[in-house]
Amino acid sequence: MARLTHERRHRQILDSAIDVFAKHGFRGTTTKQLARAAGVSEATIFLHFPSKEALYDAILQELLQSQRPLTGLLEDSSDASLAEVAQRLATRFMEQHPRGSALLRIALFSALEGHSLGRRMAAEHIGGPVQSLSRVIERAQARGEVRSDLDPESAARSFDAVNTYQVLVRELLGEDHASARDMQGYIDIWLRGVAPRKDDEE
Repeated sequence: MARLTHERRHRQILDSAIDVFAKHGFRGTTTKQLARAAGVSEATIFLHFPSKEALYDAILQELLQSQRPLTGLLEDSSDASLAEVAQRLATRFMEQHPRGSALLRIALFSALEGHSLGRRMAAEHIGGPVQSLSRVIERAQARGEVRSDLDPESAARSFDAVNTYQVLVRELLGEDHASARDMQGYIDIWLRGVAPRKDDEE
């Protein structure tokens, strides 16, 4: 069997570690478990990552990077209606790659275990997209699509909560409990809630 290149072995260790950390968290994972999952020796693990902490940090960095396309999607939606933006975001959440479930578990573990990079990841995971969506909602307010008395950041956080709930339900209970139809229903309720009221239009 051909030997893997350094880069491919590095990626193999990282990918297998995602699944192990997702099951056991940082504290509950040993380097022996990581080596067994990757099919390498513990010494090989340390050739690629100086410590278990360094390997964990590399995974959290991937989590941070994964949020940037979502923020970009929002920034590129300046000409779209709020309904269109909401649909795009919902589709993005519902089409999440299966590996996203493992990364979600790691994100939760990192917050519960008080990992320093985990706190930064949580702040960027929530703060970045929420701030971008807030700006989308502000523009929608200027166009008259959203109630004038609504705080854009609060509205953005409530939308994020709807999507996060669906992802958590899907992770905990399975796909049957978090369908695209359910998500569409939640979006419709949210859009009606932020839409101008009749007295605003008069």
